[in-house]
Amino acid sequence: MTEIKATSPMPLYLQIQRKIQQMIYAGKVRPGSRLPSENNLADQFGVARMTIRQALEHLAQENIIYKKQGVGTFVTEESEILMSKLAFPPSLSMLLKTNGYTPSSDILKKQVTDQIPGGIRDELRLQPGDLVLYTKRLRLGNDIPMAINHSWLPEKLVPGMADEPFVDGSIIKTLIERYQLLPSVGVEWVESTLATNREARLLQIPLQSPLLLMTSISTLYDDTPIEYSKTLWRTDKLRLQINSRDFSITFRDEMDEVNVRD
Repeated sequence: MTEIKATSPMPLYLQIQRKIQQMIYAGKVRPGSRLPSENNLADQFGVARMTIRQALEHLAQENIIYKKQGVGTFVTEESEILMSKLAFPPSLSMLLKTNGYTPSSDILKKQVTDQIPGGIRDELRLQPGDLVLYTKRLRLGNDIPMAINHSWLPEKLVPGMADEPFVDGSIIKTLIERYQLLPSVGVEWVESTLATNREARLLQIPLQSPLLLMTSISTLYDDTPIEYSKTLWRTDKLRLQINSRDFSITFRDEMDEVNVRD
């Protein structure tokens, strides 16, 4: 039986939804394949059939699965999954692929460290003595510099990640396929900034060019923080789409700003 926590504050159907998403991302259920019946899934997860139906309905709404009348429920083809809201934060590699670019990365730094800015330590809920895996990467599309990404992950959740290459160059894919961890909930902030000398050289743009700084905190289905990320995007290569129903505005407290700029 696949473990579902009845004591978790997360509803059972949502836990099951996340588990199925994780299985799809990890390749245990292939795009285009048929899922087990509702009865079989109910037995597997140890819940009522109605709970399974609710989880499947939400997955269908997100275009992760679809139903064929009288045949069964199938996983959406991979090309369509890439366009869906499958996980947060979205993979940068995935974003580049869906916009017609071939993604790649230059790893500028990758290390386990105890040098963690205080704000990031708090956001990741780290204890004294905890370490993080810190990475700094130049993200490219068709060999064109697109963004600079800084990421911090609790080392105790990703042991050994510093010593192995990322799966297809993607942190998210590595979390899913190597560690069976699915970042599924998060918050993201976007603000404008100007390129420093080093950022301008890396991105091959003029000094003081405008950049979009995207900061995100992502968690697992049980609310465990898994990644704190800051990404600097070239504004001539990125356009944001905001859905008004999800739109909100917050004001930054300058005292809480985390400075990772070169």
